Amino acid sequence: MNPILRKILIVLNVVLVICTLGAYLAPRMTPDSSFIFPILGLGYPALLLANIIALAVWLCIKSRLALLSLVTMVLGVGSCSRILNVSVPDASVEGAIKVATYNTNFSKPIHFAPAAQKQKIEQDFSAYLKANDDIEILCVQENGELSEKYLLDAMDFPYQHKKEGMTVAIYSKHPFKEVGIVDFHSNIANTCIWADVQLADKLVRVYTTHLESNRHDGKVPSVIKEDAPEAMSNSALLGIVKHYQKFSMDRVRQARLLHQHAAKISHPVIICGDLNDTPQSHVYTVAKGTMQDTFEEEGLGIGSTFGEKIPALRIDYIFVDQRIEVLGHDISRSSFSDHYLVTTELSI
Repeated sequence: MNPILRKILIVLNVVLVICTLGAYLAPRMTPDSSFIFPILGLGYPALLLANIIALAVWLCIKSRLALLSLVTMVLGVGSCSRILNVSVPDASVEGAIKVATYNTNFSKPIHFAPAAQKQKIEQDFSAYLKANDDIEILCVQENGELSEKYLLDAMDFPYQHKKEGMTVAIYSKHPFKEVGIVDFHSNIANTCIWADVQLADKLVRVYTTHLESNRHDGKVPSVIKEDAPEAMSNSALLGIVKHYQKFSMDRVRQARLLHQHAAKISHPVIICGDLNDTPQSHVYTVAKGTMQDTFEEEGLGIGSTFGEKIPALRIDYIFVDQRIEVLGHDISRSSFSDHYLVTTELSI
């Protein structure tokens, strides 16, 4: 290999290793401590891929420098398992229930579909929802009039908890004993509600939450326009990166409010929702706390839950109490929303 090219590759590999190690630290670092750690955590999937490429390059030229990325990746096995997991689902047990979380994006992909295709897409979405009618508790974010109509026309949920002016909802085949909200003092979309669900002789607290969204202009709107189109342009992505620290700090505050609320509950707790942040973030660390991440327990494959420009982006989660057994986890990828439907089977 050309000596100059070799030196350039070594420098790039060292920088890559340093950035990857920074991404490993991101979950432990509060967003207000540094701008760089939240960004490194966000970029962890790309950093992991870059390390794999670097390892392959050094192996091809039979260089010991392959150890740089190899050791780095070994150090981050725990981080990798949060976005890429290999698990065999446990056998279903009697009394197990299926719980799901779904950011429906106000059904904008359907609303703004070309007129010639809209009817076919609506029919496909209805069939998709009916195929998932075995879900017993469905937590929804970005839930508007259109998306709710599609859901309730296709699925049977006799019990519903919604709050007027908020765009999160809990739909259930089981009755509620009590319901309420956790007020984030943000807009109508970024909030949290809860319901105590009666499952035969057992009671479980279910939260659905949508933590602060990343916005390219750094401003939190007072009004969410359900019928406004969305476009994830390159300039918008740069704006999101620019203001990422600010909104990460907001999400940490909201996650703490949620866990302070849940800590007062004596019966098992399930937290579902769109955290708007990755597993390699302090937001995830606070939101998960000591609970189980159902993807880490029973997930299979790449855990991406968001279908836009950023690859392997996992921002939708189901966390469950340690007293609950996780039997399975599934991510149903479709184009009916910019997020994917995430389901888990639980024994409570």
